[in-house]
Amino acid sequence: MSDWYEDCNYIYNVTVENIRVKWTRTGGCMYVSPMGKSISIDVGTYIGISSKIGSGVRLGHDAIIQHDVVINSGVNIGNYARIYPYQKVLQNPYYVVGTRFPVSECASGILKIGCEIYKIDIWLQFGESIGEMHYFTKAENEEYMSYVKHYSELLKIREDNGIVVFEDNVDGTD
Repeated sequence: MSDWYEDCNYIYNVTVENIRVKWTRTGGCMYVSPMGKSISIDVGTYIGISSKIGSGVRLGHDAIIQHDVVINSGVNIGNYARIYPYQKVLQNPYYVVGTRFPVSECASGILKIGCEIYKIDIWLQFGESIGEMHYFTKAENEEYMSYVKHYSELLKIREDNGIVVFEDNVDGTD
């Protein structure tokens, strides 16, 4: 079935079955896999141009999927998460709901906490100072630094076991 979704006037000529869209913006030319069934795109989500979404994908509210991103079938992207351009998302990225902000993986080795996005080595070195800039309490700083350390350990486990969550998609192919 191919429809023009007038209620969500930023989505163009989507072909899919059982899509649930709530007030979502796209950068134009969003492509949903021909097998794209039961996709959930929540409130305030932004999808960049030339992005491709597989079946069973859930995009949380206010997520930002930048341009030329491919999201494989069955992947969940959390609320307020951001996926960098030219990424192919093969599995669920790291995502934790903290007491103040969600913690999400934007690309391999890049973590977003609240509105701050840095490589893991920057978080490890300056994370506590970044937390203090945002008036984190001592307990909040300890909590979020534990997420940063956990993510750092997870990256090592992925590397040791050949687990790939993100691939570069610079040529824009899927």
